[in-house]
Amino acid sequence: MEAAPETVPLLTTAGVAPSATPAPAAEPAPPPPPPAPAYEPPPAFPAELQARYRAVVEGIRVDVQQTWRMEGFQYSIENHSSFIGIKFRMAAEGEITPDGGLKPADYRVYMNKKLLRFASFDYASGMLRYGKPDKERVASFGGVVLDPMSLGYQIAVGFTGEPMQLHFTTGTSVSAVTLALVGEETIKLPGGVLRTHHIQGKSVDGTPFNVDVWLAPDHLNFPARLLIARKGEVLELSLRDLAFEGQVRFGKNVKADPDDEAAGSMPKEWLERPELKEFKPPESTGMPGEDSP
Repeated sequence: MEAAPETVPLLTTAGVAPSATPAPAAEPAPPPPPPAPAYEPPPAFPAELQARYRAVVEGIRVDVQQTWRMEGFQYSIENHSSFIGIKFRMAAEGEITPDGGLKPADYRVYMNKKLLRFASFDYASGMLRYGKPDKERVASFGGVVLDPMSLGYQIAVGFTGEPMQLHFTTGTSVSAVTLALVGEETIKLPGGVLRTHHIQGKSVDGTPFNVDVWLAPDHLNFPARLLIARKGEVLELSLRDLAFEGQVRFGKNVKADPDDEAAGSMPKEWLERPELKEFKPPESTGMPGEDSP
């Protein structure tokens, strides 16, 4: 009787014979949860909002009342403030673009009835007129150039979390900055504590010009704090209270800060400015709004 042929077990690549009964396949690991978004794009702003900021301009502390209005595809922004009897007004207006961004048309800064500086945007010719009334400058531009008042709103509706570049004018100069997300920060403001996204912009050409904006994602990404530093000039705005179409969203029951009434004397650099040396308070006639330009 012939002997049965020898059975040789099959080997795995590791040289080990597999077991007669293969082990059941392991359950696939569940997919990891999606990462939390680093940035939360906001909806559009309401047709009207009012905000009050504590502003520090070159060492002087004042309250600034800001109003945003949108009618159709047009927008306007106004800032009103006063100091030692001098009234300041900043005004910007422009167009809402199809993608929801801002396209400034005109920017002006007044001290009482006197125009201090301006910027006018002519998109048809690509020319920007800016400067002081007695020292006008002209520059060519492409795309959109933002003014100080439109800047925060444009970042609020246009920043996606990815680095972006924009052009910006103070009315006396034009700069290009690159914006990048620093991260989420909880900051203390005159009106309370807010969760914010800190976005920082630095000059493209290396000139000493920085922009920092803290957006409040719980309030339509409203710019709750803004810091603009150019050479020795610094403008800082910190939110006191905010209302959308008459409904208070932030800063309820905020009391006046006594430090705002006694913020210190006028810095010497301001006293040397020609516009303040020449300033004489107008005689009041008692008519409301007589100092408005």
